Amino acid sequence: MCQCQFQRRPEQSAAEKLHRATLAGAADVVGKARQNAARDDDESRANCQYEDTFLRQCVGENERACVRGADCECMHIDVAQPFVGVECILPWEQKNEAKRGMCLPCSRATTQVLFYDIVHSGVHVNGLIQCFYNEHSKLGEYRLSAMLICPPGGPIQNMPMPIVRHQRNAYKVFKDRDIFYMKQLEVDFC
Repeated sequence: MCQCQFQRRPEQSAAEKLHRATLAGAADVVGKARQNAARDDDESRANCQYEDTFLRQCVGENERACVRGADCECMHIDVAQPFVGVECILPWEQKNEAKRGMCLPCSRATTQVLFYDIVHSGVHVNGLIQCFYNEHSKLGEYRLSAMLICPPGGPIQNMPMPIVRHQRNAYKVFKDRDIFYMKQLEVDFC
């Protein structure tokens, strides 16, 4: 008779649960990335000015809220001023009426989680994990220290171009005429 005892996996910490919750919608990021892979580099770039227009809640009747709803990253930036971000549609994309997408902070967070899972956990992903890239070290764009960049020997096949890293304390929430907005902090190239 077997005397084996099975140990239950330890309960996940709140941080681990939140980290895993960020992956909800990751399949959409990878799918969008595959669609954009055929684009030339200039066409798959999202500049700082364009991204800034998506750091807010919905304001127009034709806009949609982030697919992550109550789990949206915008709900956690400033817990005293939570809101659900607006769906981020890239300049070359058309709104998909069949399914909603993520807001910009959720897209950044998901790309970052996937990147670190690949680098540190050995998770294998076939294809790109980013839908677009960002320029840095140019006037009007991001500073290098704000970027998530694949290191030498890293999974360049999954994330070949730099993208702004997601860090909750790099945003400031403010309200203007009953609409929540965010400003990115310490990211501008001077």
